[in-house]
Amino acid sequence: KLRARRVTVEVDDGKHQDSAYVDILVRKRDQSVLRFQRVIYHAAVLENSTKTSIVAVVSVLGSRLNEDIHFTLLNPSPNFSIGRTSGIISSGHFVFDREQLDCYQLIVQAYSIDRKLTAYTTVNVSVLDANDNCPYF
Repeated sequence: KLRARRVTVEVDDGKHQDSAYVDILVRKRDQSVLRFQRVIYHAAVLENSTKTSIVAVVSVLGSRLNEDIHFTLLNPSPNFSIGRTSGIISSGHFVFDREQLDCYQLIVQAYSIDRKLTAYTTVNVSVLDANDNCPYF
């Protein structure tokens, strides 16, 4: 649906004057109503654990009934994977070491098949300390 607006532009430098009409067509943009339930998700994994585990589940609102929504990690990591249609983020058989890296930040995109609807969220994953190192002073 287009709506027209006419704007009059006038200029005056003290000596000369002029005016003109500018016609502007305003069209409503198709906005994505797709959004994640949270802007930022927080999750945790255990240091030194080798088990595959569910780290977080991200979910979206605003999709149409029976519409397939897909999920992807925009910054893929060998340590994490996301279910393409479930939004389940899992850790693989990676051994997390808190002393090397204590937090991971994942950027998740959700999108409709035709890519008309998209949404983004951040998942911050903390590595929980297993007290595997003696205190060092």
